[in-house]
Amino acid sequence: MEVRKLIALKQFFHCVHLHLDGTGSSYRCLKVGIKRQDLEIIQAVEADSISSLKEKLGTSLPLLLLISGAKVIDKKLTRSPNYLSEVLFNNSLDDFYLNEREQSEHMLISVARKNSIDPILAEFEAAGFELLEFRFGRWYLSAITELLPDQFSVMGYDPHSLSLTDFKDTKNSLSIGDQQFEESQSLALAMAVVQLQPGVWTTNYAERTTALKTEYKYKKWFKRLGAAVLVFLLTSLVGSYLLTAHYNEKNVSLQAEVAAHQQLQNEVAQLEKDKAFKDQVLEELQLGRKAYLSDYLWQIGASVPAEVQLESLVLFPLAAKVKDEEFIAINGRQLELSGVVSDTQSFVDWTEDLRAKAWISSVELTDFQRQQNTNTFKLTLHL
Repeated sequence: MEVRKLIALKQFFHCVHLHLDGTGSSYRCLKVGIKRQDLEIIQAVEADSISSLKEKLGTSLPLLLLISGAKVIDKKLTRSPNYLSEVLFNNSLDDFYLNEREQSEHMLISVARKNSIDPILAEFEAAGFELLEFRFGRWYLSAITELLPDQFSVMGYDPHSLSLTDFKDTKNSLSIGDQQFEESQSLALAMAVVQLQPGVWTTNYAERTTALKTEYKYKKWFKRLGAAVLVFLLTSLVGSYLLTAHYNEKNVSLQAEVAAHQQLQNEVAQLEKDKAFKDQVLEELQLGRKAYLSDYLWQIGASVPAEVQLESLVLFPLAAKVKDEEFIAINGRQLELSGVVSDTQSFVDWTEDLRAKAWISSVELTDFQRQQNTNTFKLTLHL
């Protein structure tokens, strides 16, 4: 199944269809991923409870959820200025989750009360799933039938008459391109296809799903940053030990021969100077102190507001141009940050928050430029 763009947060993810029939729940899940330029169905899983689903899937991949059945109302309405009143009557739209797709003469809508759905979403979050997106209703079957060669009925949905009959959970084999799947898995697969059609379907809770994706993105970023910092610290510690052992051995050997040859004395002096410089570098890297670099990086990352996109963080920038056969001079008490900001007030508040931190002596704005609809910035933090 050829794709151009898929969800950018994860190469592989789980698409789950939860059907509520009034007496119980059934879960259909597809693990979907990108291989070259194809949307690939990797694994199919069925479960009758969320605990069973967690046991079979795990929680390491992000999850796209579609809910249908007893707590969801699917309607085809004639297009009119007040078409929603035919479903909501005198109720407020704020009390409902709304999914809709516009047709030439009709509106395909699915609605569900928030007080009925929120406990289900909370159950997924409590189980540890990384929920990125949630949708409602069987109208999403149209995303599948449009890709089928003959556009025939699937799970009670007739694409020719735009009508829904009783829910049919069948296991007929279907195929789109070279991908094989069961008819009962159509709504799970529809969640993956919908990600490729962001403008076709609309909801009244886009801000919430955007927040879920943003939260997942930052969790993933901080995990990678933490791993990188840990590797850096461990490597530095090992390097420190090896350097110290090496230069101690050289010093003992050279000092034993210093009386016999003046050149050896000069070499010892140079080695001691080199060792002192490296000890200073290690000191400036804060190894062995109580305030670790990883804590500073975590505090910076945790303080970045949603309106600021941090693009680079330079640890201890060069103090001067690197020259051959000369020591590399660094600013061991500085960090340089750069990125883009969409809201200047949030940026100002963020810099004030950085200045308030005890381990930062000052915050210097070295560059701030307007580029199209965003602003770019460069900050220098003096420790």
